[in-house]
Order: sequence, then structure tokens, then C-alpha cells
Amino acid sequence: MVDSCEKISVLIPVYNTELYLERCLESVVGQSYDNLEVILVDDGSTDRSGEICDRYSNRDRRVRVIHQENRGEGAARNTGLKCMTGNYFYFVDSDDYIDTDAIKNLWVCAQKSDADLVVGNMSVIEEERVIKKNPPFGYEEITPTVTADTGFRYAYFYSPGIGCPVWQKLYRTAFYRKTRLLFDERLRIAADYLFNFFLFFYNPKIQLLDNHSYYYCHYASTLTKSKTPDLLTILLLIQELQYHFLADRGALEENEDVILFSIFGSLHKICHQTYLYSRTSFKDAKR
Repeated sequence: MVDSCEKISVLIPVYNTELYLERCLESVVGQSYDNLEVILVDDGSTDRSGEICDRYSNRDRRVRVIHQENRGEGAARNTGLKCMTGNYFYFVDSDDYIDTDAIKNLWVCAQKSDADLVVGNMSVIEEERVIKKNPPFGYEEITPTVTADTGFRYAYFYSPGIGCPVWQKLYRTAFYRKTRLLFDERLRIAADYLFNFFLFFYNPKIQLLDNHSYYYCHYASTLTKSKTPDLLTILLLIQELQYHFLADRGALEENEDVILFSIFGSLHKICHQTYLYSRTSFKDAKR
């Protein structure tokens, strides 16, 4: 195992994932990087998830459990952010899992590059099968020259690329503290996209690590990947929050393309979900 003086906080929001939680936690406590602080935030689970969290806490001194009333994933992540004490932090969803060397490889990359944020790659799992691997990044260090390129910005940060999820990323805590950012607890989806959108505004030094060490799992029973009936309301709120964030900092003009692309992305998402709903309704009608 790799044991370092630098502590890494692993933040895991938990809500009704008893079927997958143990696999997630085994992948975390079994990391080859040993100096971890694992914070499990049980967000009012009504199944056995809370009991499973307590069991791991009782048997591993690195695991801490916080039980709170159900307030949503953003609130659970905020609880973890407020309580963490690590030099770096790393998010995992409680129905996903990671490779044994996932955190070690990200940390080694951070040491070599002195990056504020290291981004790994991921694989998509559906019913125990790898159905998709993200394509290679095509970049290593993301320099100001690279981020100024419009094509790069769209492909990697403002579409469903490396910028959207908070998992598969190692964040430097000292840099994060300067931003004073938290997740918007009104958003039931896309709060991680908005969190990273705001974080990137502060120009962190970013390094890409092209390994597929995070496994993002699709299951019909997991609420975190389910359909969202109030999608339009949420997406409109996101546009409003982005606009005011940039306007308050006098940065609207140079980021006009970002706002427009985000609007078109929201329209695409609405059309896609409408299509999925209509297909489901049609199949039900045929039955």
C-alpha cells in the first residue's frame, strides 16, 4: 500500500443503495493508497444502507458516518465538504465503484504535475457489463492555450465530457477552499455540472490521466440515474444561476458562447427525455 502524509478525503453520498453499497465501499477501503478519510453521508435512507455504513465504520477507523434527514444529493455532498480534513478530496457515488489503484494513480499524477485538479477517465457499466469506455482525452496538461480553444471547451467542459461529473476527479482542498463553492441544494440533477462550471472559472491547474479507473453503473432501480419529471424547471434554474454567476463577476461578454452552448445543451436534454418518455408510453399502450 502507498502510505503518505497527505490525507485524501473520499466523499460518498448514500441514499437507498443497499444492493450496491458494499461493492462500492469494498472498492474504496481496499485502495492501495492507505491514508484515506472516508466520509459516508447517509441522506435519510429507508433501506439497509445506513446499517451497512455503520458496519464499515465500526470495522475501519478511516470510515466516518454522518446520518442526516433526506435533503438530496447536493446537501449530502455539502455535508461531506464541510466535514472533510484531507489535503485532497474525491467523490464516489454509492452505486458505483473504482479500481484498486484509482486514488493512488490520481495522487501520483497530482504530485508530478502540481495540479489543482486531476481528472481520470471512466467506463459505463450496465447490468454488470462494460457498455462504453470514454474515448482517450487527447490531452494531458490543460494549459491556458488549450482552454482558450472553443472546440476544446465545448467537447470537454460544456457538453457531457470530463467537466460534468464530480466523480473521477481528485481536487486539491487548498484550491477549493479559496472558491468557497458548495452544491446548489435546489438542484436534483446537474448540481455537479454547475459546481464544476463555477470551479473552472477560478482557473485551476488541470491534469488529465487517461485511465479508466471509475465505473459508472446504470441500474433501473437507482434513483440517481432515473428520469426527472421537472427537468425543464431545473434546467431553467441552471441557466439563471450560470448567467448571474458570470454577470456578478463582469465575465458575461467573454463567456457568451458558453451560455449559448449551455442553453442549446439544455434544449437537447429536454428533447431527449421527451423522446424517452414517449417511447415508454407507446410501449405501455401496446401492452
